[in-house]
Amino acid sequence: MKKFIEFIKKKWLIDTTKTFLLIALLIIAFIAIHIGMNRLNLSPIDVTESKLYSLTEESKNKMKDVSYNVTIYFFGVDEDAAIVNFAKQYTKVNDKISVQAVNYSENPDLYQDYGISEDNTVIIVQAPEQYKLLVEDDFTDYDYATGESTDLTEQKITNAILDTTTGKKPVLYFLTGHNESEKITRFQAYLSNEINEIKTLNLLSDSFPEDCDCLIIANPTSDFQDSETNLMIDYINKGGNILWLNGAPQEEYPNIQKVLSLYGASIPNGTIRETSASRIIGVPSYFTPDVSYHKITQNFSSSNAILLFDSSRIDIVDDETLDSLNVTATPFIKSSDTSYFRTDYSNTSQTKADNEEEGPFNIGVEFTKKIDNNESKLILYSDLKFATDSITIGNSTQIPLRLFNNKDLLLNTVAYLTDREDAITIRKDTGAVSYTATQQQDLIIRLIIFIVPLLLIVLGFVIWLIRRRKK
Repeated sequence: MKKFIEFIKKKWLIDTTKTFLLIALLIIAFIAIHIGMNRLNLSPIDVTESKLYSLTEESKNKMKDVSYNVTIYFFGVDEDAAIVNFAKQYTKVNDKISVQAVNYSENPDLYQDYGISEDNTVIIVQAPEQYKLLVEDDFTDYDYATGESTDLTEQKITNAILDTTTGKKPVLYFLTGHNESEKITRFQAYLSNEINEIKTLNLLSDSFPEDCDCLIIANPTSDFQDSETNLMIDYINKGGNILWLNGAPQEEYPNIQKVLSLYGASIPNGTIRETSASRIIGVPSYFTPDVSYHKITQNFSSSNAILLFDSSRIDIVDDETLDSLNVTATPFIKSSDTSYFRTDYSNTSQTKADNEEEGPFNIGVEFTKKIDNNESKLILYSDLKFATDSITIGNSTQIPLRLFNNKDLLLNTVAYLTDREDAITIRKDTGAVSYTATQQQDLIIRLIIFIVPLLLIVLGFVIWLIRRRKK
């Protein structure tokens, strides 16, 4: 027994102490190197094929021209998070750009200033006179057809910096006075966040404003007065642009049709219904249409890009009449050839009747009208509900703008009509479905990274010691 105790004292205790001391030193060295690297703010080595973690030369060139102080605030994001480290690359290109990770316990006033709740994770790009808010969903484009995701982090941050340092905001007027939809406050908030100035316009009490960059008409349910119609025609003749969202009209509105007829367009009373199960979400009138390539849809043109609700259709006059109007019509959203058009609302059947017209039908069309030296654009959507604040699908209430690419469709449309398309488009293909670990999963991952290697070292030492004793 004495010999065994002496052996333990001389071999086990001494060697074990040395081993654990070595392990402790290695851990301390690792932590010290990690802290040092963070303080040095070195750019990460990016070995990904699409350079997911590196700024492109296009972004660098754009950032060199920024002359205002810009702070990128990360609310609810750790200082050493990958997205914060990525954003720090902007600071190396232009020292007027700074990055700050903010937590509620240290900066509650800043949270309050921006109206951000404690548990929210958001990014604020703050310039001297205006700011832009970005959320996690903004940084990934999900392809519902393939299941793959595209990283938009650089595109969104770069454009947010450019947007907030741009001098003039586009001025958008929402037409009022005809029982237009009031359930589009979320859409208006999104537009405001895109650095647009939002105003309302009642043509019965106001003249047409000179600063109107785009007129937005959201489903009027009473007709325009003659005086209003004349003001709108004058606006069009001067090259004014319009975004028009309209569901199926419940009655005839002669003056509204008079304005639409300037472009050779009309929207009949009726609803498009889909028969393909792969396109239907809940009921036949909630479906995904075909989206073709256009500057508005260039990043999400596919058959599962957007989700529409109770759409009517857009009828376009023949080519000869379009020529006489000096109008070019470009449809870019259509229902599929498995759709049909129902005008008899008393028919509650889920199947197509023999007398119901088969698709495809136009749902989104760009009309370009030339008047002397001016050019007026109308983007017409025969659907309003996809832009509203909420909709019921089955037993749940959903926000249409958060479904598929609905929000991008509307924001891109306004950007297109106001010549404010993204100054830069950078889409980095991740080649995989995006995945974010939960807090519990993140803990497990960290345990695997740090604890398992430590256990393996200890196990290796024990095996070595046992083998040595056997010799």
